[in-house]
Amino acid sequence: MKRLLQLAVVLCSVSLLYADNYEIIRMTMPEVKIGGKVCRRGDTFSDNSVIAWDKGKEQIIKARNTKTKEIVRFYSTEFQKRHAPSVKDYFVQVKRMSTRSVGKSLDDLVDKLEDTRFYLVDTICIESPVPVEKVSYVASYSVGKLRVTKTLPTAGNSFLIVRSIFEPYDTVGNIKLRISLCSQDLSEEYMLTDKMRIRILPKFIDD
Repeated sequence: MKRLLQLAVVLCSVSLLYADNYEIIRMTMPEVKIGGKVCRRGDTFSDNSVIAWDKGKEQIIKARNTKTKEIVRFYSTEFQKRHAPSVKDYFVQVKRMSTRSVGKSLDDLVDKLEDTRFYLVDTICIESPVPVEKVSYVASYSVGKLRVTKTLPTAGNSFLIVRSIFEPYDTVGNIKLRISLCSQDLSEEYMLTDKMRIRILPKFIDD
């Protein structure tokens, strides 16, 4: 029995040694209980810790990995859909999924836009299969009988879906976008899809 206890202590220590820690940068709620502790902006937590999301509410935690400095967003709906209690459990399940990333062709890009349910907090970054300095990406959507069209901003070789393209109609909820690839002067247009699904989520509480 003593040896079993010692082994358990060693295994627990090894688990903690290789655990990743995350610093909370922003949240859509004032506080959240993680690992039995009430956490707020600036607090850190282990990826082994269970996140106590509020059931029925869409909540988001934006956090920074303290080792790699990578910034990630954790969505309550995604954790609950995969029945993942902790960040580590969530990443394990995501890695098991046969996901398709945006490839180097327009067909792959169309598949990505149509097959993925996107969640918008502040920015969605999508890699372009063609140099963005040679083309323009245009998004359009309907608000009642009004049709709104916006040229999308870019960064690096990606185009961006940002909250400002929905102003002054920025509301929480589902929206369907038409995405087109256009010439720089917008004289020529090639529709990629009219089935891009986006759910606009609540803003961070300090916005």
